[in-house]
Amino acid sequence: SRLHRVVGHLAAGTEVPTQTRRQEETGEQRWKEEARSLSKGEVLQLRKKHFCPAQSISYENTSPLMIVGGQGAYLIDEKEHRYLDTRNNVNHVGHQHPKVARAVGEQVKVLNSNTRYLHPNIALLGKKLLSKFPSPLSVVFFVNSGSEANDLALRLAYAHNKKSRAVVTVERGSSRIYP
Repeated sequence: SRLHRVVGHLAAGTEVPTQTRRQEETGEQRWKEEARSLSKGEVLQLRKKHFCPAQSISYENTSPLMIVGGQGAYLIDEKEHRYLDTRNNVNHVGHQHPKVARAVGEQVKVLNSNTRYLHPNIALLGKKLLSKFPSPLSVVFFVNSGSEANDLALRLAYAHNKKSRAVVTVERGSSRIYP
């Protein structure tokens, strides 16, 4: 496949043929044009058709937001209305922060992976963070989402309490126990 040929060129450190690059650019351009042409209603219907219903849509009961961009602390919808972003916990420095965008761009040119593998940067970052923590804290956990953090918290609780795998959660002021 074309993808395998491109990956092969990248792995070998050779130039990707111009024709292959043009084909990919044309496909990417068609994708962008199709995405721009969709109305909010069409996007909502595609989402309902192709996503699991367990993945909720914010404000679906009134008028879901179709967010097409972000800048600083704001989300921007298809009509260029700006909303203060109080939901996305990964944008502590704001959307489109130039230093973060530049660093991410440089990193994905080299490697886009998770922490399952050894890499000097992740080890050095852990060391640097721990140098700033009080002495009782001696390890770091790197996760990329709230769901990963929740999964890690459950695994830590299970590792700590080997006798039981019961979990207590608190939701809207009531607690539940899951065996």
